[in-house]
Amino acid sequence: MRFAFIAQKPTATTSALTVPRLVGVETAWLSPPRALVQLGPGDVALGRLDVRSSLDGVEPGLAVLGQLELRGVRVLNGTRTLRSTHDKLLTATALSRAGVPHPRTGHLVAMSPPPEIELPVVLKPRFGSWGQDVMLCRTLGELARSIEVLRQRPWFPPRAHSFRSSCSPRATTSG
Repeated sequence: MRFAFIAQKPTATTSALTVPRLVGVETAWLSPPRALVQLGPGDVALGRLDVRSSLDGVEPGLAVLGQLELRGVRVLNGTRTLRSTHDKLLTATALSRAGVPHPRTGHLVAMSPPPEIELPVVLKPRFGSWGQDVMLCRTLGELARSIEVLRQRPWFPPRAHSFRSSCSPRATTSG
């Protein structure tokens, strides 16, 4: 049995995790294409794909995780899990369906005016990480200025991007 971390590139965390810790279990970091060649039934794969540095989606390789499952590889953090944890709108929907209280979440479309929302609000990319392009807006003026700044980002048009109203935890606004 092999245990592989599937990632586009090795990170410090993935490298530290690949040190063999269990007797008889081979651990390795594999790129998605190499995982397709090297893993088979009885092996275990842990999806470690991250948000693209461009903030416009998840790194390539999600489809490979699904293909590995079809081949009999046990996949942890598979396609559905990674997609729903990296996409803030899918995360909010999953939390809402599970009845977990969280700030009201919606999306902002590039050429549309922002919806009427209760301030303060946090604007952030739909896909993101590392706190990049996250803006707290306490006033309507701050909100308008922040939207203009974000509209200049290459990831903004034409996708929808999430906002969070930090006033009170309640169900997700879908739309």
